[in-house]
Amino acid sequence: MSRLLPHVATESDYTSLRWTQEVWAPALEALCARHDLDPAAFVRAGDGTHVVFLGPGLVIKLFVSLWADDFSRERAAVRAIDGRLSVPRVVDEGELEGWPYLLLERLPGVAIKQVWAELDLADQEALAEQVGAFARRLHDVAPGEGLARPTWEDFVAERRARCLEHHARHGATPEWLARLEVWLAGLPPLVGPGHRPCLLHADLTHDHLMVAQVDGRWRLEGVIDWADAQAGDPLYDLAVLAVFLSQGRPTVGRALRRGYGLADDEAAARRLLDHALLHRFGHIAAILRRAHGRPAGDLDELRAALWGA
Repeated sequence: MSRLLPHVATESDYTSLRWTQEVWAPALEALCARHDLDPAAFVRAGDGTHVVFLGPGLVIKLFVSLWADDFSRERAAVRAIDGRLSVPRVVDEGELEGWPYLLLERLPGVAIKQVWAELDLADQEALAEQVGAFARRLHDVAPGEGLARPTWEDFVAERRARCLEHHARHGATPEWLARLEVWLAGLPPLVGPGHRPCLLHADLTHDHLMVAQVDGRWRLEGVIDWADAQAGDPLYDLAVLAVFLSQGRPTVGRALRRGYGLADDEAAARRLLDHALLHRFGHIAAILRRAHGRPAGDLDELRAALWGA
């Protein structure tokens, strides 16, 4: 009996097949037949880690077997939110040849990255404030079952231990590695007494913020892709937002903090930068590119370019 899904034993296996449409067509047809959907109405999403098909009002998200735990995290995060925020509702779920999948509600709008560069500064600030307010409400949610491992303490310890190697592997220059080494040596503890983990999206970038124009004004419609969700410190989410939205415009970073309700001072901005530099998906080379040349060469100027303080 022929298989509907390819054999994927390594990340290289998946990379070689990832965007070959005919490889995934049998799986799409089987899933549509199972849920009484028209496969002709679905198209493959052009980005994302997993195999995602976009249809009218629905999304089929097939989780690559190499990262099957992402399925559990996304489902647990949506359950924890329980309708309190605009996130894709789980319509159904299942498994196909050992690959878990979710049938999700499709949020309206487009990813913010598709329109961000065309927006004027006032629209960017207004959207940034809405995003900050969304993050504030998200971080009032207690993480659900399945999101507490690794613990935040263990996660931060692992990120600190691998920090310099991580930045070097992603293109940090020797000069910036030297600056990061000094910063890391003086980095205070990021887990304080009485720390209570909250629900984190943990990959809150411009890929996952859905926006639409309503009556001439831009509005945040919701946040997608919860496969990296975890329990942790709220500043971990807020730090990465500024990297993708501020882009050298400090007033946008201030709008994010204003929407979130975070103090507009240097101490708060320093804590945000610490989390950005320890982020699992962040690295200094990309952060500098997104800052559009604003920082002249030190972490203080980078902090000011991102968060305006």
